[in-house]
Amino acid sequence: MNQTNSVTVERIEPKSRHFFDESVIQCVWNPKENQCAAITADGGLHLTTQADFRNPLSVAAHECGVHRISWSPDGLHLASAGQDGVVKIWRSQTLLKVAEFCISKQWVEHLAWQSPTKLAACSGREAFLIDLEFSDVIRIAQEPSTINGIAAAKNGDFVLITNGRAFRVSCTQGNVSLSGVFEYPEAMLTLALSPNSHFAAIGCQDSAARVWTIAVDNDAVQMSGHDQKVEVLGWSSKGEQLAIAGGAQLNIWSFIGLGPRHTKPLELFGHRDTIRSLQFAPLQRHLASVDKSGMLCLWDLARGIQTPRAAALNSAEFYSCSWSHDGRFLVTGDAEGSMCLWDFQRKDHG
Repeated sequence: MNQTNSVTVERIEPKSRHFFDESVIQCVWNPKENQCAAITADGGLHLTTQADFRNPLSVAAHECGVHRISWSPDGLHLASAGQDGVVKIWRSQTLLKVAEFCISKQWVEHLAWQSPTKLAACSGREAFLIDLEFSDVIRIAQEPSTINGIAAAKNGDFVLITNGRAFRVSCTQGNVSLSGVFEYPEAMLTLALSPNSHFAAIGCQDSAARVWTIAVDNDAVQMSGHDQKVEVLGWSSKGEQLAIAGGAQLNIWSFIGLGPRHTKPLELFGHRDTIRSLQFAPLQRHLASVDKSGMLCLWDLARGIQTPRAAALNSAEFYSCSWSHDGRFLVTGDAEGSMCLWDFQRKDHG
């Protein structure tokens, strides 16, 4: 691990660990409660809490495998999307299935909640809006190439990315309209909206990211120089910083004041293989990131130091990491089926 300025990197261990039979593909904390949902490669959906981490509640969600899970904004429901073309809605406390929508014959790969009763789902070249209250599904986009990401803006619009184009879709009283566009010849791989929905950060195939001001057509800042294609992005809770990972390279760009134009990022050194997932802690100064080699890094960005504050080395590749809504706990999932709970409440991480 690279170290500068004689910084001591603390070795950390998980507070608790649970093993599943298959890889843990994704884990996501409830935005309102201390409960975490996870999906495994065998199609299982699992729910656990900090108080009872070793005894998760589990259901067989999708026979052909689960691609994505996403909590509703109020934390009362959980959506899952699978290879069977189905979106299912589960009650947060019990994992009781409350609704099921078959939207495609293809895999459903992306989900985005617009409100506690409405969410969008993408399958192949199409995107759909699901209304839970009326059990209704309408198509909101049909593109010439695959839709690679979708996110809901604060005003209710959706931002979508494809192979070469990003755009906004407005859905009002059943009417669907295109309201903005950003075009770029390279494939757009991943999408993250800033908390105020002013910017759309887009990771691209050409080892760079673009940050599009979504109110203005084709207005974007380029952030280049990564080791590999950019597939991992994350905004801080107030939108003041953007983390971009391409390969093992992790850069932090500042959006304070005039923003990142004509500036250089803070380069972070510690990962030795492709970064799989990253997330800023809510309302705190910390960033967590995990990589293909099994490295977990905790960064204290308030100190402006380029090496991790703390780190852990896992025996298997990490796939996912997620912070609890209060910023105390982190959950990770890996290729061996291990889900770990990390407690960062200690004073030295405060």
